[in-house]
Amino acid sequence: MSAVTLPLQARTVIRSALRAAQPFAVVALLVIGTGCGQQPSGELAQAPQVSPLPKTDARLTVANNSGRYHFEGIVADQATRESLLRSLESVYGRDAQGTIALDPNTHPAPWVGALDKLFLVFRVPGGMLDFRGKRIELSGAVPDENRAALLRKARELYPDHALTGLFEGVDTNHALPEGDDHVALLALLNRIPISFQADSGVVSPGSLDGLSRAARAIQAADTELRLQVGVHPERSDMPDYDRDIAFQRANSIKVQLAIRGIGPGRLDATVLDGGPAGKAGRVEFALAEVVPRGLARAEPAAANARPGSGQSSPLVNAQATP
Repeated sequence: MSAVTLPLQARTVIRSALRAAQPFAVVALLVIGTGCGQQPSGELAQAPQVSPLPKTDARLTVANNSGRYHFEGIVADQATRESLLRSLESVYGRDAQGTIALDPNTHPAPWVGALDKLFLVFRVPGGMLDFRGKRIELSGAVPDENRAALLRKARELYPDHALTGLFEGVDTNHALPEGDDHVALLALLNRIPISFQADSGVVSPGSLDGLSRAARAIQAADTELRLQVGVHPERSDMPDYDRDIAFQRANSIKVQLAIRGIGPGRLDATVLDGGPAGKAGRVEFALAEVVPRGLARAEPAAANARPGSGQSSPLVNAQATP
């Protein structure tokens, strides 16, 4: 077969067409070459492995703002949240407000089971407790005796936790009595020296710090204690006058404690028997009544133990109005 010779013009057109198609051919070859290395269409490529996010510690913060408790926290599940809310409500009732968030990517809360027992001791205004994992921190304005009481209870309930902040550097020998140890509470109250201005029912300025400590001790109790504040009259040749001054002094103590947060309905002011000369002018606290939290208490029908009423027994529930 003889070769066909194309005219010059036709050969020029063909060469131009081939040059224009050359880049597309190269791309097609590259695609074909890449496809040869792929897996068969029936197999799926494995997705890259994604590492799970690290879990965070459960958290809870409780702040005492003048008897109102604000809380917030985050836990792993609904059961833990409900347990926390029950503990807060059982101790603080409606005075506790806040939120507990849920995050499944949270470690279990190791402190949840014994919170109500620690909350019974945590009653001082201005304090804050922060629970984070196995660390518990105390902060805020907390007197030494309250710090010591909280430290003693926290060590008992959480021996394997780190106790930081105001827990550090405190002597547990200064702790307030346990909330239900009424004998120890009365012993502490009756050790506090309280004096008055001469021939007056006014508490001396030097005794005010002691009354502040007495108020904190009463607030730390886990029951609504009803206390009797009794004063022995001075011994002079005017017994009626002495009893009147003693009654004024008992009421002054009641007022000072009320100023420091102890409701006047929890305190009964009375005049005690004169007793030995060494008890003249002395203040004595006694337990009048214990009412569990949440239960209503009827006011006593007894009259105030005013001088000359004949009601001078240290166990008389005689209420006086400041």
